[in-house]
Amino acid sequence: MKRTSFRHLLWTGMLGLAACGGSGGPQDSEDLRTSGVAVVEIRPAIVGDLDQRIATSGIVAGGADGDLHISAPQAGRVAAIPHGIGESVRRGDLLVRFDIPTLEQELAARRGELAQAESRLSQARESATRLGALLARGIAARKDEVAAERELVDATAARTAAEAGERSALELDRQREVRAPFAGIVVSRWKNVGDRVDPGDSDPVLRLVDPAALEVIATVPAAELQRDFAGRSATIAAPGAPEGIAGAVKSAPGLVDPATGSAAVRISLASGSHLIPGMSVGVEILTGRHRNVVIVPQSAIVTEGPEFSVFVVDARRIAHRIPVELGITNGPMREIVHGVAAGDRIVVRGQAGLPDGATVAEAP
Repeated sequence: MKRTSFRHLLWTGMLGLAACGGSGGPQDSEDLRTSGVAVVEIRPAIVGDLDQRIATSGIVAGGADGDLHISAPQAGRVAAIPHGIGESVRRGDLLVRFDIPTLEQELAARRGELAQAESRLSQARESATRLGALLARGIAARKDEVAAERELVDATAARTAAEAGERSALELDRQREVRAPFAGIVVSRWKNVGDRVDPGDSDPVLRLVDPAALEVIATVPAAELQRDFAGRSATIAAPGAPEGIAGAVKSAPGLVDPATGSAAVRISLASGSHLIPGMSVGVEILTGRHRNVVIVPQSAIVTEGPEFSVFVVDARRIAHRIPVELGITNGPMREIVHGVAAGDRIVVRGQAGLPDGATVAEAP
C-alpha cells in the first residue's frame, strides 16, 4: 500500500478548506485553486531543433580595409581639407593636404644633390672618353686613364645614391597629400585649414569609413571562450532593423581583458546594413544547434538546488513531478535530455508549491 506523505495530506486539507469557503490570503495567477483542484496551464513537450546563442553587445566599427585614420607625417599645418563630416567621397578624391616645410626643404635638398651628382657624372664620362682617345694616340699616361675610370665609377655611385635620396624624399613629400583609397563617408573631422598638426595618432585630422565594409566588435564572456567562434552566424539588433541584421564571426576571440573578464570578436555584416560607426548594438551569436530534441518552455522547469524537474500530467489529471536532465536553452525554450518524452503534457504555469501527485485542472 502506497504511503501518503504528510505534505500531500496537508495539501489536500488546505484544498478542502478552500472548497468549503475557508478564509485565506489573496490568490495569485500561479496558484489558483477551484473545487479542491489546482488550476494550471499545460502544454505538450515537442520535438524540434533548438539553437543555442550567446546574447551580448557590441560597437559598430569600420572594417580593417575600410577604416582610414589620417594624421600628419610630420609637424606642420593643414593646407586643404575639402570634405566635412557626413560627406561622401569617391576613390582618389583629395582628403587632406598638409603644409610641411621640412618635407619641402628635404625634397629640394635631395634634388640639388641629384643635380650635382648628374653634373659630376657627365664630366667624368667626358674625361674618360677624352683620355681614352689621347692614350690611343700615345699622348696620355696610363695612370691618367686609370684615374679617369675611377672617377667615373665614383660619380656613377654618387648619382645612384642621390637618386635613392630623391626618391625617399619624394615619397615623404607625397605624404603631404592624402587621397581616398576607397569610396566612403567622412565620419570624423578634427581639424580645419590653417590648424597646426603634430605627427602620430595622438593628433588625428580626419577619419574615412567604407559603409560597405562595416564590422561589429562584440564582447564574449571568458566562460564561453572554449567554443569555436570563427564562422559562427550572428544577428545584430539595431534601430531601424526589426528583423535583425545578419552577420558572421570573422575570427577567434582575442585576449581576455582582466578588467571585464571578456574578449572581443569581430563580426562581419551583410551588405546594406546602414549602420553608423560608434553605434551600440545588441548581438546574438549562434554557438550550437541541437536537432530533433525534446523541447519544453523554460517556465516549466522547477529548480531546487542543483536538481531540476517538471510536472507531467497523466490521463487522470494527476501531476507527477519528474526529475529531468537539461540541455541547451534558447530564450523561452529549453532542451530536455532525459526524463520527458515528446507529447507528455507539461505544467508550464501554476506549479509553484504544487505537490507530487496533486489533481489538476487545465486553465481554459
